Amino acid sequence: MLNQRTIFAHTYFFGRWVRQAVVCVAVAALTACGGRDGGDSGLTITPEPPGTVEDAARRDPTPIGTPRNESLGVGDMDVFRLVPDRPGTLAIDVTGTAQTDFDVTGRDRNGNPVELDTMQGSIIVFITADHIRIGLQVFVQVSAAPGAGSAGTGSYRLETDLTPDTTATSTPPTI
Repeated sequence: MLNQRTIFAHTYFFGRWVRQAVVCVAVAALTACGGRDGGDSGLTITPEPPGTVEDAARRDPTPIGTPRNESLGVGDMDVFRLVPDRPGTLAIDVTGTAQTDFDVTGRDRNGNPVELDTMQGSIIVFITADHIRIGLQVFVQVSAAPGAGSAGTGSYRLETDLTPDTTATSTPPTI
């Protein structure tokens, strides 16, 4: 449970004492700010994305169509699991200040590899009726671009969109 406690502090500011609220939030161990009776803050914290496909497979999927603003540290890799619910064209785009590289892989509901028909650029993944039948999970792995060094750290935005395929065949569309 996330607790919050507001403490009032006095600061000497422009020749007078000013009362200001200082909010202390503790996630694991409640320290000097809160104690156990801090109460529920109502604050939502988005957890750090997992760093492996196996960890991402055990977590709730990232909702398709909901942008994610994340950041990369040195040697960091973020993995997102997308679970399409209908055939169509899944667009995946990663942009931001971090020089990122991203890879897309597929697995069925049992964790077996699934070959994906993709188009590069902003990666496009063609989702077929067969993919839905086997419970396709799409994993997006975001890491620093090779050789980026410290330029590979920073913020990025993951955007996804699934355009439904009204023909819903078991073969990908021809481009």
